[in-house]
Formats: sequence, C-alpha cells, structure tokens
Amino acid sequence: MQARHTIALFVILVAMMGMCAARSTAQSNSPQITYSVKTDATELDAMVLIQKLNENGKSNGVSFVRVESGYAYLIKFETFQGTQSVTFRGSGGDLNTSNAGAKVFDPKGLELFEFVRAGRGTDKAATNSVAKEIIKRIEEYTRLLAEQGYADAQFNFGLRYANGQGMIRDYVQAAIWYRMAAEQGYADAQFNLGTLYANGKGVKRDYAEAYFWSDLAAAGKLHTWKQEDAVKARDEAASHLTPADLTQVQERARKWFEEHAAKANPQ
Repeated sequence: MQARHTIALFVILVAMMGMCAARSTAQSNSPQITYSVKTDATELDAMVLIQKLNENGKSNGVSFVRVESGYAYLIKFETFQGTQSVTFRGSGGDLNTSNAGAKVFDPKGLELFEFVRAGRGTDKAATNSVAKEIIKRIEEYTRLLAEQGYADAQFNFGLRYANGQGMIRDYVQAAIWYRMAAEQGYADAQFNLGTLYANGKGVKRDYAEAYFWSDLAAAGKLHTWKQEDAVKARDEAASHLTPADLTQVQERARKWFEEHAAKANPQ
C-alpha cells in the first residue's frame, strides 16, 4: 500500500448473534463488556491500538482483548505518514503528519463503514482518534442490532443500563432490554432479569417472576454466571413462595420449555 493514497484497513468480522459482545461480567461485579479481537498489524501498531481502545472504552464499560481464535472482530490496522501544506508569515511548506484509517465489514464481506483520521502530530494521536471512532460506531451498530432483535446486543444494553456504563443508570430500561433477550432464551439475560425481580429494581418485586426466570437460566447456557448461581437464585426465590404459587410457576416454566423446544425442533 502506498503511504499517501491508501486508507489503512480495519476489518471487523462479526460472528452473528455473537457479533456484539464476546463475554460480559456479572452486573454485580465491576461489569464490563469485553470484545475479543484478532489483529493484523505490526506488533507496535497492534499494541498501541488495543491500549487506546481500552483507555477510551472505560467510560462506556467496554474493553478489548487480543486473541488468535474465537474472536468477535478481526482488525487490520496500520498507521501511515502524510503531509499537510502549511503557511506561516507568508512562507509555505509541507508538514509531515501521522494518519490512520478504518474500513469495516460484516462476516459476509458487506462494508459497514469506513473512515480515516489524518493530520495528527504522532502515530499515537492518530491511533487514539481511530480508537474513539471505532468505539462510537460499534456502539451505534450494537444499538441497531438490538433494535433488530439480536439477543446478544439486547443483553448488552440491559447490562449497560443496569450499571450506568456509557449511559445513565436506569433499571427500568435494563429490565426492558433484558426481557427482550430473555424471551429469546438468552440465559444470562434470564438470570439478570430474575435478579431484578428478586430485588425489586426496575420492576415490582415478584418472587414468582424471579423463580421463573432463574429456573430458565439454570437450564440454559450461561456465559457470565455458573449454573449453580442460577440454581441458588431460583431456590432463594422459591423460599418466598407458597406451595401453591410454587407449583403454578413451575408449571409455567414447564410449558415455556415445551414451547421453546418445539420451536427449536419443528416437526
């Protein structure tokens, strides 16, 4: 690639349904959404890019980690030199500058967005500017996916609202986004929704609802929590229910499992 004419490529290949988040920590333990990325760059460029992504991601509750496999994003990144014409007291000349750019694709090769940041004083400054834009556009893309029904993205927005990461803490909104993902069978969202019901945050305290969602989570595929965490939460909710209420919510859970099993395995 020629220095003055090539936009550095930053290629993101996002696994569907896992494209918005690799793994998220529990909402009660310094929550953070971690994006796993594979970098295709010089070692120095890659190290600085990850550093700047993590520095700028703190306020939004996101972090980035480099991996060689199982990544959510593949990043091809490069800084390159350019020049900028300047005039001072009637005299002109060219000033060397540092540039960096990004071009983003989905897993099928569809271009999502591209940009370039030019005219910075150092490679670190150019990389920092690119990192900020990457985070901003990932956030915009995540919201778009959430609104289109992707459970991963919906769960992540619930997590953000619950913990005030990159937005004002709002348990009502957290419950709304968790529910969208939970109803699709997303176990971590089911667990967190059950926790909101048990604690009466964003929703009216309801131990039957807490039991229901914790029971579903205990039978699902959890990423953040362990199965025993969900079982413990379910049993704690059960201790607040009458035998009749417990029987009723267990029947509700049984029907939910039957209906979703039928959807997953149509005849």
